[in-house]
Amino acid sequence: MNDYGNSDYSEELQAAVASLPSKPVPPTKDQPFSTKTSIKLNWLQHSDIMPATGYRVYIKAEDDLVHSIIYDAPTSASIFTYTAENLTTGAPYSFILSAVNFNGEGQTSDPVIYTACTAPSGLRPPRVTATS
Repeated sequence: MNDYGNSDYSEELQAAVASLPSKPVPPTKDQPFSTKTSIKLNWLQHSDIMPATGYRVYIKAEDDLVHSIIYDAPTSASIFTYTAENLTTGAPYSFILSAVNFNGEGQTSDPVIYTACTAPSGLRPPRVTATS
């Protein structure tokens, strides 16, 4: 109640007090599920006192100046994988990961560089021949 009378109640507000997530471990490349034009990334569940509510993945091609966001799931805490697609075969890409909680995005991981390629197959051990 105020000088003008009664009004409807406002919506309830919930607040969480916690720090931003700490620096996560960089994502790893899941080579068996990567291709010549895609890189499948996996990461570990972030373990802070206040758990992550989700994750963001950033990519930077060799000629790019900064990392760009390619995966933004701040409310998907149970997803620990992402596949970057439509990449150039043989090109290196830098990836960084961040965890998100109710207070926002935390520090990013150290960058890791992976190349869009497949593992060699059909390799045979080298053959040693005698020389005179």
